[in-house]
Amino acid sequence: MTSGGLIYAVSGVPGLIAANSITNSAYQFGYDMDAIVGGAHNGAADAMRHCYLMCRMTKTFGSTIADVIG
Repeated sequence: MTSGGLIYAVSGVPGLIAANSITNSAYQFGYDMDAIVGGAHNGAADAMRHCYLMCRMTKTFGSTIADVIG
């Protein structure tokens, strides 16, 4: 099952909407961090974006789903 499928199975359409919103927010955070620390691709800003995304996904969906997402 894909991560999107898992979110849907657990939370339905509201879960997918929340995951999409969190992902968009994480990408914006990554762009903002790129302007400060650089490294949007496999660098510092990318690592910070991933950390932000995983923290938000864990808080919203729990650690099991966040682990599947990635």
